[in-house]
Amino acid sequence: MYVCVFLCDSDDKFPTIADSSVTGRKHDLATGVLCQKASNLYELRLSANDRSRVKEAENSVIQNDDEFRTDGRSNKLANIISRSLTSEPEFAEEIKNVSVSVGRRVTLSCVVNNLGNYRVAWLYVEKYTLLTLAKAVITHSNRFKVTHNGHRTWNLIVSDVQVKDKGAYMCQINTSPMKFQVGYLDVVVPPSIREDLTSSDVEVKEGSDVSLYCAASGTPEPTVQWRREDSQDIMINDYRTNVVKGPWLNITKVSRLHMGAYICIAQNSVQPSMSKRIKLDVLIAPMIWLTDQILGKSVGSNARLRCNLEGHPRGDAHWTRNGDLLRNRSRFSEEIQQLGPYKHAIVLEIKNVRPEDFGEYHCFAKNPFGETEATLKVYGKSFEVH
Repeated sequence: MYVCVFLCDSDDKFPTIADSSVTGRKHDLATGVLCQKASNLYELRLSANDRSRVKEAENSVIQNDDEFRTDGRSNKLANIISRSLTSEPEFAEEIKNVSVSVGRRVTLSCVVNNLGNYRVAWLYVEKYTLLTLAKAVITHSNRFKVTHNGHRTWNLIVSDVQVKDKGAYMCQINTSPMKFQVGYLDVVVPPSIREDLTSSDVEVKEGSDVSLYCAASGTPEPTVQWRREDSQDIMINDYRTNVVKGPWLNITKVSRLHMGAYICIAQNSVQPSMSKRIKLDVLIAPMIWLTDQILGKSVGSNARLRCNLEGHPRGDAHWTRNGDLLRNRSRFSEEIQQLGPYKHAIVLEIKNVRPEDFGEYHCFAKNPFGETEATLKVYGKSFEVH
């Protein structure tokens, strides 16, 4: 059931309650549901459970506002004569449209000249909701407050602004005919990245295709762009670019050069921007090559054998001689150096070379995607006497 609040009546009384069944024609002002009777009664449709709040507002204003103190018919007649001799209220300026971040506080101001004994109401147009009437708050939400400055500037204050508060707000004066103006509140939301829809770290075999997705939300809708964490260019097909715009990062025929961390960045006009780091691992079968295939060393000197490896994951990598591991022998030491995300060096050090150390050495590498080896020959080198 709905009732109507009279925003003015022919006898200049404070708004009273009337049943919504009162006949009259309705006006769709695209700002609320209003109705008009022959006697120029302007009404706002209001839910029945708000009756008591409106009645309290009526009593409060009558009891506390000097302009509504009465002492019989003479005061009522004086009000009518006074209003006929003074100018009707006019809006002094337009309501400024306001943009505010979610969670903040905002004020909409309605400035009225010559208000006199008339009353100002604030309404939320989107849901036909009466928010305030004169100095009383009608809505049940404690986030709304009304203040005034000498009955001229009427401020609607909204705290902890929510997305649902976005829309048109009407400032209304209970003249006949009614006067109103509308201001708009735009609620903006900083960007965020939806973890449930955004790609996570991914592994892909070299030569395959990969697509990374970044799901961003916010108001206004954020823009999304991709960069490499190491600031290197991103290779897309046959060209390189420092930035890829859009929520999708599509790479065809992934190579080892694509391996690394990518940053998805979501931005709109609201700070701060948001980003997420996504690591792309490229699975690579091992490949090795030798710095030297033949190495001559004299007895008593030290030898350094180097084997270069590319592969991911690195897997098992080592040097052997005659099928035996060398890393744990007293004069032999082996070190694996990481040179990049998929590059390594396997270095074998031989101290105080002996004749029995001459021969073939094998560098071996294996991971789940393949295995390979290479051979280096160490031979004896005589001292040259000059």
